[in-house]
Amino acid sequence: MTNKLITTPSELYAVYRKLESYKGFLGFDSETYGPTTDWVKKKTDRIVWDYTARLADFSFSFQDESYNIPAQHSDIAFDPDVLKRFIKAFFKLPNRIWAHNIDYDSRVIANYI
Repeated sequence: MTNKLITTPSELYAVYRKLESYKGFLGFDSETYGPTTDWVKKKTDRIVWDYTARLADFSFSFQDESYNIPAQHSDIAFDPDVLKRFIKAFFKLPNRIWAHNIDYDSRVIANYI
């Protein structure tokens, strides 16, 4: 499997063009950061997840390729507006999407976009 760090809009656009023509499964994951990415106990005595974590990376894979887009890093960060447009378009693709922690990832991403 090849791994690619995407750092420019032109690289992202080229990968999106490949995704548009791909008809198989897509895998995706997010990496997060923040001090409150843990279970918290609410006043109702229910334990729920605190979704205030911030998106650090958005990654996805298909066929034998994987891609990582840094969302918020101190040394490199992708343009937030471009990345938000890409993520919205990514989830509109007709492909089936696989993820390990889809509930958590989807909430973090929803907060980001």
